[in-house]
Amino acid sequence: MAEFVMPFEENNKVEYDFWFTSSSNRAIDFIEDFKPFEQGFEGKVDFTPHYVFWECIGCDQRYIESDCFGGGKYCAVEPSNDAIKGREIVLEDLRQKCLFKELKEQNNE
Repeated sequence: MAEFVMPFEENNKVEYDFWFTSSSNRAIDFIEDFKPFEQGFEGKVDFTPHYVFWECIGCDQRYIESDCFGGGKYCAVEPSNDAIKGREIVLEDLRQKCLFKELKEQNNE
């Protein structure tokens, strides 16, 4: 018989993760729509954002220069908008990750 067991957390919080990229309108819409629910949890949840990149070492040099960092190790692309370069997405995702970390540390002090 299968059993579904959730580990007990000493801090009495539910932890959840969300994987997305800042260029995804669907992800941003979800975050905005979910905000009132998260606020209703009144500190009983611990949210962790994760940003999606991929590796494209075998890609052509033009793609790597406009959409990647690290020689193709960290790439992003926005298929719905050719005006946004992958490098811009990666930089924005990193900026958001740093802001999230800084604000979380300030709130825990």
